[in-house]
Amino acid sequence: MARPAAGPAGLALGLVSLAAIAAHALLLPLGGWRPDEFLQFAQHGQSGWAQVAERILGWSPRPVSEVLLFAYSRLVAWQDVPGIVPVLAAAWGGALLLLLAAARNARLSLATPLALFAAALLLARPGEMWFWPAASLAYLPAFAGMGAAALLLIGRGHPAALCAALLLTAGSVEMGAVFVLLLGLAQLARLAAARRLPASARWLAPQAPAWAWLLPALLAGGVLLVLALNRAAAAHEVLLPGPAAGSTAAGLLAGLPDWAWSALGLQRQNGRVGNLPLGITLKLALLAGFWTLLPAPATRSARLSALLAALALLGTALVSVAMAHRQFGLLCCERHEALRQGMFAVALLCLAAALPAPSRAAELARRLGPLLAAIGLGTALWLRLPALRADFALIDPAVRTRAANWASGRAADDAMDYRNEPVARLAGGWGLVPGPHLRPDHGGALPAGLHWHAFAILLFFDKLKLRSP
Repeated sequence: MARPAAGPAGLALGLVSLAAIAAHALLLPLGGWRPDEFLQFAQHGQSGWAQVAERILGWSPRPVSEVLLFAYSRLVAWQDVPGIVPVLAAAWGGALLLLLAAARNARLSLATPLALFAAALLLARPGEMWFWPAASLAYLPAFAGMGAAALLLIGRGHPAALCAALLLTAGSVEMGAVFVLLLGLAQLARLAAARRLPASARWLAPQAPAWAWLLPALLAGGVLLVLALNRAAAAHEVLLPGPAAGSTAAGLLAGLPDWAWSALGLQRQNGRVGNLPLGITLKLALLAGFWTLLPAPATRSARLSALLAALALLGTALVSVAMAHRQFGLLCCERHEALRQGMFAVALLCLAAALPAPSRAAELARRLGPLLAAIGLGTALWLRLPALRADFALIDPAVRTRAANWASGRAADDAMDYRNEPVARLAGGWGLVPGPHLRPDHGGALPAGLHWHAFAILLFFDKLKLRSP
């Protein structure tokens, strides 16, 4: 299948997408640690790979992202710097390169993965998913794996590449495992049905062989089994006690409206719908752009595969919302919504591939589709300019505060000062409650009465007193 010519409109879409990506990448210095990095990196230093294995087989069944986080912690220990910009740049760059490589393997226009990446940035507040290293090393590989799998599925890329993208997705975050299991089981069911119905095998069977679906589905099943036996069974993560907390059925009912509004609009914040008209307009523009950029589906089987992938993404987003209500009692957290909006962007790509191709007579539509997507992304970027400018002004004070905290933590005495970095409108941030915070000894157990956020910082720097004005 030949790569379709993007034309001037496709070039415009690619340039607008690159501009959106570059504008947000300028804010990478605003990325920052949260208590998770301080605590886990201290535990990595104490227990090494045993700590990684304990988390993968218990609280955090994410083999890919846990190994990435461990590698990052060892680099921090080696260099004795937080290395936030390099690790975020590597996470962003790796995700983008994976999408570009998948499009090239599938012989699709490179404007498509660029638009997909930019859309994920613009549809939701990037905050935790894009600027918090512990989250970025988990959620960005999952998003990139989903997007790469969709591109390879649409363009009939190499089955080994498709299998690798699905394995990456399943091993990065739990919702990635849900997507892989849903899609894998659907495709394996098609293969089984095709064997029983030879007359329909040409359109019923997916192009990729069984192993390309089976191996990722097995990993996804293992991830979800560990999750069910450990974290999903815990009740101490409930933030808002209520009927949905602890109940899957009640969580599903509570989450249905959230899922519907998020699918149509932009990110929901504080229980309010995030700009529904803009969200619908932008997503329709993206659908039109993807539809006209993609080649005509070669077979009915390819269109069915794309449709099943879209349904698996929408279903995974619904599971994500339902499980948030079940686990936390409310729609938490920002990184989850950012990933859901990324999944909706990939679902639009898959839906576009499942639609009938524009007819030869609709050449005007083919030229205008990418232009509509470019206008939509450009408008979203323009609306975000005030926040980008405001955040850019925070880079210098954030970098200076981070350096001062690090220097205080590395000083020779048992006390340190910790000042909160400024909270950005897009990059987000985190703040420690005012102190002082006291740790009675240098032990590794959380003392009674000491908040674990403060304990994590004290443990990482091996201090006994933390002053936080």
